[in-house]
Amino acid sequence: MNIYPRKKEKEPIITFKIIEDVATEVLSLDNVKEYLTIDFPDHDWILNKLIKGVRQSFERWTGLAIGVKKIELSGDYQSDLAYMPFEPINDQVGALQTVGYTPGNCPDDLQVAMMKVIHACFENRELDINTECEKASKGFRRRVGI
Repeated sequence: MNIYPRKKEKEPIITFKIIEDVATEVLSLDNVKEYLTIDFPDHDWILNKLIKGVRQSFERWTGLAIGVKKIELSGDYQSDLAYMPFEPINDQVGALQTVGYTPGNCPDDLQVAMMKVIHACFENRELDINTECEKASKGFRRRVGI
């Protein structure tokens, strides 16, 4: 009797290059300021940096594209075993994909989780964004083994 699991077939390696990055963040500055109950512009610069940094970190930890972007794939992306680097995929023409949630279709729980990290990192500047995003993104991960 073999107690070891069968070897899994190798997934093809797919790499990507961002052709057009997110033009409009899913979380707007106004939404975040409302969540934080801030009604003055003194900290807008840091809030904008936190919005972008938290989005980028959540994308790395979850494999979700949080904001629409265009990417160019390379590798064996047409294989049945291919694991696309980002979801949701909005459009694909050859190696070019448009991926990502828009402010209108991004899940509410994902937005709230991101705002909680922004709040924590805004209130405590000593916190590491990546560590906080790792903890907060566990329920949204689509990749096995992260």
